[in-house]
Amino acid sequence: MSINWDSARIRLERTLADVEHALELLLQAMERKTEALTHFDPERVEVASTACNVAAERLADVEQQRQDALVAACNQLGLPLDPVPTLTMVADQAKGAAGDELRSRRRALKKLTRQIDRQNGLNGALCEQSLRHVNGFFAAVAKGMRTNTGDTYGPIQQTARPAATAAAPVLILDRKA
Repeated sequence: MSINWDSARIRLERTLADVEHALELLLQAMERKTEALTHFDPERVEVASTACNVAAERLADVEQQRQDALVAACNQLGLPLDPVPTLTMVADQAKGAAGDELRSRRRALKKLTRQIDRQNGLNGALCEQSLRHVNGFFAAVAKGMRTNTGDTYGPIQQTARPAATAAAPVLILDRKA
């Protein structure tokens, strides 16, 4: 292999390490979001969601670098650029330790991607469950408002204050909702 292949391979390996790090950050942020969702903590959900967005933006940046590094590696190996180059194509063509290292990185990235997919599905299910709870709460409040006379808290009762402090009647709410 040539010196140009070595530099292209090193660039690709460094870029794949950056992709792996970005995926790990995204997974960690998603796990924090899961924790916040299970504890019904909206502030922590917001913080974790922001961290997820930041990690996703970082991932988008390194994904472009990954594509560029794959193209450079394909050019050095004499591989076609159509169809779009993949890590599998480059790893299968690379010889010896370089090919082994690329295949190992590919497996690690695939594993992280599967974990992120599962975590995303879990977070989606938790969000749906939270929305069902909120909708149920609002439905119960609305039903209480329709069935009670008075306001949301139930019927209004008028009572008088003791003579020493009575200037006007006081309204007491019966909390049934």
